[in-house]
Amino acid sequence: MKRRTERIELRLTPEEAQFIREKSASCQSISQYIRMAVREYSDIDARKKLDMIKDLTELCVKFRDGLAWAGGNLNQAMKHANELAKVDLLTKDYMMNTVLPAVASTEKIVRDVRLQLIDLAKKAAKLS
Repeated sequence: MKRRTERIELRLTPEEAQFIREKSASCQSISQYIRMAVREYSDIDARKKLDMIKDLTELCVKFRDGLAWAGGNLNQAMKHANELAKVDLLTKDYMMNTVLPAVASTEKIVRDVRLQLIDLAKKAAKLS
Protein backbone atom coordinates (compact mmCIF):
# COMPACT_ATOMS: atom_id res chain seq x y z
CA MET A 1 0.00 0.00 0.00
CA LYS A 2 1.25 3.46 -0.81
CA ARG A 3 2.25 5.59 2.10
CA ARG A 4 -0.13 8.49 2.65
CA THR A 5 1.89 11.67 2.89
CA GLU A 6 -0.48 14.35 1.61
CA ARG A 7 -2.54 16.33 4.10
CA ILE A 8 -5.69 18.42 3.64
CA GLU A 9 -6.61 20.86 6.36
CA LEU A 10 -10.29 21.12 7.18
CA ARG A 11 -11.88 23.60 9.55
CA LEU A 12 -14.93 22.46 11.47
CA THR A 13 -17.16 23.70 14.22
CA PRO A 14 -16.93 21.72 17.47
CA GLU A 15 -20.34 20.21 16.66
CA GLU A 16 -19.21 19.12 13.18
CA ALA A 17 -16.04 17.61 14.59
CA GLN A 18 -18.01 15.69 17.23
CA PHE A 19 -20.46 14.48 14.57
CA ILE A 20 -17.59 13.13 12.44
CA ARG A 21 -15.98 11.48 15.49
CA GLU A 22 -19.24 9.72 16.33
CA LYS A 23 -19.87 8.62 12.75
CA SER A 24 -16.31 7.35 12.35
CA ALA A 25 -16.35 5.23 15.51
CA SER A 26 -16.72 2.00 13.51
CA CYS A 27 -13.69 2.81 11.34
CA GLN A 28 -9.99 2.48 12.17
CA SER A 29 -9.54 6.24 11.98
CA ILE A 30 -11.31 9.46 11.12
CA SER A 31 -9.14 9.66 8.01
CA GLN A 32 -10.33 6.24 6.85
CA TYR A 33 -13.94 7.25 7.47
CA ILE A 34 -13.57 10.49 5.47
CA ARG A 35 -11.80 8.71 2.57
CA MET A 36 -14.56 6.09 2.50
CA ALA A 37 -17.33 8.71 2.70
CA VAL A 38 -15.84 10.78 -0.12
CA ARG A 39 -15.40 7.67 -2.28
CA GLU A 40 -19.02 6.59 -1.70
CA TYR A 41 -20.42 10.09 -2.19
CA SER A 42 -18.49 10.45 -5.42
CA ASP A 43 -19.81 7.15 -6.78
CA ILE A 44 -22.48 8.38 -9.20
CA ASP A 45 -23.75 4.85 -9.88
CA ALA A 46 -24.33 4.28 -6.17
CA ARG A 47 -26.29 7.52 -5.87
CA LYS A 48 -28.37 6.60 -8.92
CA LYS A 49 -29.06 3.18 -7.43
CA LEU A 50 -30.09 4.74 -4.13
CA ASP A 51 -32.41 7.11 -5.99
CA MET A 52 -33.91 4.16 -7.83
CA ILE A 53 -34.44 2.26 -4.58
CA LYS A 54 -36.19 5.34 -3.19
CA ASP A 55 -38.40 5.56 -6.30
CA LEU A 56 -39.20 1.85 -6.11
CA THR A 57 -40.08 2.13 -2.41
CA GLU A 58 -42.41 5.06 -3.12
CA LEU A 59 -44.01 3.09 -5.96
CA CYS A 60 -44.54 0.07 -3.70
CA VAL A 61 -46.24 2.22 -1.06
CA LYS A 62 -48.40 3.91 -3.71
CA PHE A 63 -49.25 0.51 -5.23
CA ARG A 64 -50.12 -1.01 -1.85
CA ASP A 65 -52.32 1.91 -0.84
CA GLY A 66 -54.03 2.14 -4.24
CA LEU A 67 -54.75 -1.56 -4.41
CA ALA A 68 -56.02 -1.62 -0.83
CA TRP A 69 -58.44 1.19 -1.63
CA ALA A 70 -59.56 -0.24 -4.98
CA GLY A 71 -59.71 -3.77 -3.62
CA GLY A 72 -61.91 -2.65 -0.73
CA ASN A 73 -64.31 -0.93 -3.11
CA LEU A 74 -64.38 -3.91 -5.46
CA ASN A 75 -64.90 -6.32 -2.57
CA GLN A 76 -67.86 -4.30 -1.24
CA ALA A 77 -69.42 -4.03 -4.70
CA MET A 78 -69.06 -7.76 -5.35
CA LYS A 79 -70.36 -8.70 -1.91
CA HIS A 80 -73.44 -6.56 -2.48
CA ALA A 81 -73.85 -7.97 -6.00
CA ASN A 82 -73.76 -11.52 -4.59
CA GLU A 83 -76.38 -10.60 -1.99
CA LEU A 84 -78.61 -9.12 -4.70
CA ALA A 85 -78.09 -12.15 -6.96
CA LYS A 86 -79.14 -14.54 -4.15
CA VAL A 87 -82.53 -12.87 -3.95
CA ASP A 88 -82.75 -12.39 -7.72
CA LEU A 89 -82.49 -8.56 -7.52
CA LEU A 90 -79.15 -8.05 -9.30
CA THR A 91 -79.76 -5.55 -12.07
CA LYS A 92 -77.83 -4.46 -15.12
CA ASP A 93 -77.89 -0.92 -13.70
CA TYR A 94 -76.06 -2.04 -10.53
CA MET A 95 -73.48 -3.89 -12.58
CA MET A 96 -72.91 -0.93 -14.92
CA ASN A 97 -72.88 1.82 -12.27
CA THR A 98 -71.22 0.05 -9.33
CA VAL A 99 -69.36 -3.14 -10.20
CA LEU A 100 -67.80 -2.12 -13.52
CA PRO A 101 -66.44 1.23 -12.22
CA ALA A 102 -64.87 -0.64 -9.27
CA VAL A 103 -63.25 -3.10 -11.68
CA ALA A 104 -62.11 -0.24 -13.93
CA SER A 105 -60.48 1.66 -11.06
CA THR A 106 -58.62 -1.48 -9.99
CA GLU A 107 -57.47 -2.07 -13.58
CA LYS A 108 -56.29 1.54 -13.86
CA ILE A 109 -54.18 1.30 -10.71
CA VAL A 110 -52.58 -1.95 -11.89
CA ARG A 111 -51.93 -0.46 -15.35
CA ASP A 112 -50.39 2.72 -13.89
CA VAL A 113 -48.12 0.76 -11.58
CA ARG A 114 -47.10 -1.55 -14.43
CA LEU A 115 -46.07 1.44 -16.56
CA GLN A 116 -44.12 2.96 -13.68
CA LEU A 117 -42.36 -0.38 -13.09
CA ILE A 118 -41.42 -0.51 -16.78
CA ASP A 119 -39.93 3.00 -16.49
CA LEU A 120 -37.93 1.96 -13.42
CA ALA A 121 -36.73 -1.19 -15.20
CA LYS A 122 -35.50 0.94 -18.10
CA LYS A 123 -33.60 3.19 -15.67
CA ALA A 124 -32.11 0.12 -13.99
CA ALA A 125 -31.01 -1.28 -17.35
CA LYS A 126 -29.18 1.96 -18.10
CA LEU A 127 -27.25 1.64 -14.82
CA SER A 128 -26.05 -1.86 -15.64
